[in-house]
Amino acid sequence: MIFIIGLLVSSFTSKGEDVFQQNGLNPEKLPTQYIIDSWTTDNGLPNNGILDIEKTQDGYLWIATYGGLFRFDGTNFQDFPELSDVNGIRSLRESENGELWIGSDDGSLIKYSADNFIFLEIDDVLKDASITSIEEDKNGMIWVGTRSGLAFVKDNKLHQFDHELLSNAFVYCVEVDNDNNVWIGSTGLGLFKYSNEEVGRYTTENGLINNSIRSLRSTREGLAIGSEGGLTIMSGEGLFDSYTTRDGLPHNYVNEILEDEWGTIWLGTDGGLTRLIDGKFETLDHSLGLSDNTVQALHEDQVGLLWVGTYRGGLNRLKDGKFINYGSQEGLNDELVYVSRSDGSDVWLGTDDGLSYLSEGMVKSVRLGSNPSINTIKDILVDPERGLWLGTSDGLINYRDGRILRKLTTQNGLSNNRVRRLSKDQEGSLWVATTKGLSKYDPIANRVESYGLNHGLTNEFILSLIVDSQNRIWVGTNGGGLFLFNGESFQGFNGSNDLESNIIFGLSEDDNGKIWIASNSGFSSYDGTKFSSITKEQGLPTNTVFQVIISDGYHWLFTDVGVVRITSQVVEEVVTGSKDILEGIRVLNKSEGMRTDQVTGVSVSDIHSNGDILISTLKGLSILNPSELRIGDDPTEVKITSIVKDGLELENNSEISFEPGTRYYEFHYTGLNFYSPEKIRFKYRIDGLDDEWVEAGNRRIAYYNDLPPGDYTFQVLASNSDGVWNAQPVELAFCQKAHFYETSWFYLFTFLSLAVGAFSWYKARVRLYKERNKKLTELVEIRTADVNKQNEELTQLNHIKDRLFSIISHDIRGPLDSLHSLLEILNKGQISEEEFQTLSGSLTLQLSDVKDLLNELLNWSRSQLDELSVNPEKINLKGIVDENFKLFESQAAHKQLMLRNNLPESEYVNADLNMTKVIVRNLISNAIKFSKNGGEIKVLSKASDANIAYSIIDNGVGIRKENQDKLFDKEGYTTAGTKNEMGTGIGLMLVKEFVEKNNGSVHVESEEGEGSTFKFTLPISR
Repeated sequence: MIFIIGLLVSSFTSKGEDVFQQNGLNPEKLPTQYIIDSWTTDNGLPNNGILDIEKTQDGYLWIATYGGLFRFDGTNFQDFPELSDVNGIRSLRESENGELWIGSDDGSLIKYSADNFIFLEIDDVLKDASITSIEEDKNGMIWVGTRSGLAFVKDNKLHQFDHELLSNAFVYCVEVDNDNNVWIGSTGLGLFKYSNEEVGRYTTENGLINNSIRSLRSTREGLAIGSEGGLTIMSGEGLFDSYTTRDGLPHNYVNEILEDEWGTIWLGTDGGLTRLIDGKFETLDHSLGLSDNTVQALHEDQVGLLWVGTYRGGLNRLKDGKFINYGSQEGLNDELVYVSRSDGSDVWLGTDDGLSYLSEGMVKSVRLGSNPSINTIKDILVDPERGLWLGTSDGLINYRDGRILRKLTTQNGLSNNRVRRLSKDQEGSLWVATTKGLSKYDPIANRVESYGLNHGLTNEFILSLIVDSQNRIWVGTNGGGLFLFNGESFQGFNGSNDLESNIIFGLSEDDNGKIWIASNSGFSSYDGTKFSSITKEQGLPTNTVFQVIISDGYHWLFTDVGVVRITSQVVEEVVTGSKDILEGIRVLNKSEGMRTDQVTGVSVSDIHSNGDILISTLKGLSILNPSELRIGDDPTEVKITSIVKDGLELENNSEISFEPGTRYYEFHYTGLNFYSPEKIRFKYRIDGLDDEWVEAGNRRIAYYNDLPPGDYTFQVLASNSDGVWNAQPVELAFCQKAHFYETSWFYLFTFLSLAVGAFSWYKARVRLYKERNKKLTELVEIRTADVNKQNEELTQLNHIKDRLFSIISHDIRGPLDSLHSLLEILNKGQISEEEFQTLSGSLTLQLSDVKDLLNELLNWSRSQLDELSVNPEKINLKGIVDENFKLFESQAAHKQLMLRNNLPESEYVNADLNMTKVIVRNLISNAIKFSKNGGEIKVLSKASDANIAYSIIDNGVGIRKENQDKLFDKEGYTTAGTKNEMGTGIGLMLVKEFVEKNNGSVHVESEEGEGSTFKFTLPISR
């Protein structure tokens, strides 16, 4: 089946380039190609029933709903408690002087001026009459339509317009034309015109299509009249052109009419939003993205955004994005686009369900057959001589003039039917990349040759392929890296060659012959000698890059977060190392007009002959004219909305001051730019306090606390959706008042008081001078005694040092002599392999003991020099004991010891982790050393309110009573173990010092021949 839809493709015409300089919705686009965003009660809108919309001069959008009046800044909706008793808001209009007029369902007329709501007095005959419409004429007169007739405002009071036909009419709408005529639409009575103090009337007898008028708008074509029977255009006296559902209207109830900046007429109907162009209607309804079909309010703001209010579906915003999109609504068979290729002025698309073609404003789609595989088109090669070559999941197809000329599969020698990429070399041969290797097809000889594992390709699943300007074949694989094929064999490039990834999504070549590689770890370049890579570490928004295209001074990256544009100069500076971080990155995605944020994975996009970027996405083709990426010139208007101190909002006041003792400050602000409010960024500072601007991102509150007394100015800046910042900040001056003790007079009083006190202190010091001299003499004597004591301790330490050196030299010399002897025998070849293994195992154990000895000596020396600082933290000893049991597993096995860890996982102490490990290691080592063969070592604990007591119990040789007190002495008492294991005595010295440094205690309980229990305590962790 072929679908043909006529499109005016502005992206392909010079007219389109001029068109975009104007605000508003480009009429050359289809309505489906606009960006539609919606707000409902699900995402912040307080009420879904919208009756009127007005964008005021201060930049806010006001929304009248059945549930009240709300003000919108693009992000947040604000309600107004002052209007809580008003029953529904039906109509809004801003007058030339900036006052907002508000009409309610219960007959209230309210004027909002200078941040105040003023309720107007109303004639008795109009009381409780719903206000349906508000307009201002050229003389500044406010006209009001009500369900009890026409009214006007005079002397801040609403008066009924006295006319026999209009006094009791149900006035549904009011409009003032360019000649200052007032048009009144009624329910059942037709259309009225008030001009030069005379009232005229038009009904079906005069040419109206229906007498119940629901909307009016003065347009360039004449007066547009929406009724319950359709649309009528009154272009002159007695000249009526009418349209109904028979002419293309989706519904005959026309609730609202708007003429936009382009002169396009938009209609809000009960069947959706409809555009009238050249006598033809085009409709957006719920099936095409509108939140609801019953449209009751339309408003075009100053920058050309079209706001649409619906009966049940909330608020919609239509904007003209930077992209033109083509999907199923525009004629594609399938929206999953794998490849887009430019063919001169035309575009070919390969989708998941056939081939599509864009040419001269037409979209054509065709399926190649009933087999789904043949319609899965992963690549297209445009061959001027032979038409199109299509890489499908059912082989290679030659397609021309609407028919398949040739099909190549594995039966013809193709390496696999699942074709991924196509490229053509300088001899005219076609290179075909498949999921099972690479094939070469000579169309003249009609011969296929295939290459794969037998030719050096370590991974046959090919994702990318190019023939470069030197006629070299580059292949990127799904996990095997990058390969260069010379016609006979493959040369592999993978992670060892500085490539960040072995999954190569895309390959391309720039004008300088440099190869660009897209992967799941950013993108890389190869200049013939080395690879250079750029990832998120250099500022990329994502590491998933499917393709790199270089065009007109930019690198275009097609990624899983949209299209990324970076100037080629910046890329080159990062590649060469002159810059560390990418600058000026522009991410283009759904917020800029694409229908999805995601480019199709491992897809092919292209550059059109006119410079447009063709993007293959999961929701069709997106076309970007790079010239549309001019930096936006519509600034974001910043407003400071409220100030909060210590949780209380301040009253609006021109002079802001904070009382003494204020602790917390909040400055609430917003930015009014409705095109992409989610992309607005803010930065703020307090002049006189902050040296630098505080980057706030999209946050709209600035927080401060405990400001010193003084005068300050709060400043805030905002950027628009293109990243352009305001030239000048919005400012708010305020004062933080001081406590009495923070004032200058208090400082003076304090200074004088201190001066008097200092003089008195001096006199007292003189009196005490003699007494201090006496005490000083006594102190010298005490210090002398302390020095003598320290000398004695130093002598003792030197004695310990000499003893330790003697032990260490003996213990180290033995293993070193053994090692020396073993190496001599080995060098002379006088030892067999079995003997060497036996001796080396024993020597390894000896050297391990030496290593432990040196570690203990180092810890002991650092503790003596007070270099060890205590860093308490929450520790569970069960894991530490398990770790040490595993460490001493071989020693325990040598003695056939049973090791039992009975510590619970729920007990925690507050101690230094490294010191605790030393304590546990030495005590377990000690227990193993003095245990007999076949013995048992247990670790237990008992918790109290303040501490946990740990016990390490062995049933070894035990310790004599007279030696137990020597264990923790600085003399380093030690004896040989049950296997004649030797020690220095340093371990238990360290245990005592480390336990006490962690506010614990340690002691031993032992009976000679019965075993020993070493107990230590550590503070419990709460």
